[in-house]
Amino acid sequence: MAGTPRSKHSKTRRREELGDSPADEAVEPIDRALVDWRLLTIQTDAGGRADAPSIEPEMLLALARRADRRVVLDSRDLLRVVLESLDRLRHRLKGRDPLVRALWDEGANSKPKDENFLSDFIVDHLRQDLVHGGIVADREVQLRSRLHGTPGQRTDIQVQAFDGGDVAGGSRRVASLTIEVKGCWNPDLHTAMKSQLLDRYLASTGETVGLYLVGWYVCTPWSVSRVAGLVPQAGTTLASVRATLETQARGLSNSGHHMEVAMIDATLA
Repeated sequence: MAGTPRSKHSKTRRREELGDSPADEAVEPIDRALVDWRLLTIQTDAGGRADAPSIEPEMLLALARRADRRVVLDSRDLLRVVLESLDRLRHRLKGRDPLVRALWDEGANSKPKDENFLSDFIVDHLRQDLVHGGIVADREVQLRSRLHGTPGQRTDIQVQAFDGGDVAGGSRRVASLTIEVKGCWNPDLHTAMKSQLLDRYLASTGETVGLYLVGWYVCTPWSVSRVAGLVPQAGTTLASVRATLETQARGLSNSGHHMEVAMIDATLA
C-alpha cells in the first residue's frame, strides 16, 4: 500500500537529515528500513509525549544497528529498561548454565541467602547488563545500594540515568528508579511496598517511580519455607503472590506515583 503524503514527507525529511551521499547507497536499503522501524518504536514508547526530545540522526542509526539498545527519556522508560534486564536475569538463573544456586546456602538444611545478598546480586547483574552492556543509548547509568535502617541492611537499589558521560561536570539527571528488594519470607512482604517503598523512599526523595522486587524461594530443598513470615499454604504460589502484589501496586499508582512488581524465581529444581 502506498504511503500517505505525510509519511512520505517524514521519510524524505529523515533522508535529508541523514544524508544521501554516494557512500551510503550500498547500505541505504537496510539502514532506512531499520531507522524507520526504530523511530516508530521510539515514538510508540514515548506515548505521544509532547516534551519528548528529538532524536539525532546519528543516534537513530546507532539504534538501528543494535536492536537491544533503548532510549531513556524519563523514569518510566528507565523502569521499562530495568524490567527487560530482569527478564534476561531470569534466563541466566534458569538457563543452560544456571546461576540460581549462587542465591542459596546449600547443605543438609538448604536455605536462601539473605536479602542483602539478593540485592547485591541484582545490582551486579544490572551493572553488567545496562552499564557495561551499553543498553541505554546516550545516557550514563549509575547504580548504588542505599544504606538504611539497621546497620547491615541494604535492600533497596537506586538506578539513575544522566544525559552525558560526566556527572561531576554537571550532567543532568533525566531518570531515577528506586527498587525495593524483599525475600519472600519477609514478614513485611505485603505491607512494605507502601510503608517502605512509597511512604519512606519515594515520599522523602520526591521521586515518582518504584519497583517492588521479590525473590521467590519456596521449594522442596527449603524445608522451612516461609512466605510473609508464615508457612505457605497449598494455594500460596509465586503466581498468587504476584497477583496480590500487582493489585496493590495498581492501587498505589493513582496518586502521582507509578509502582510495578517483579518476581524473581530463585527456586531449586
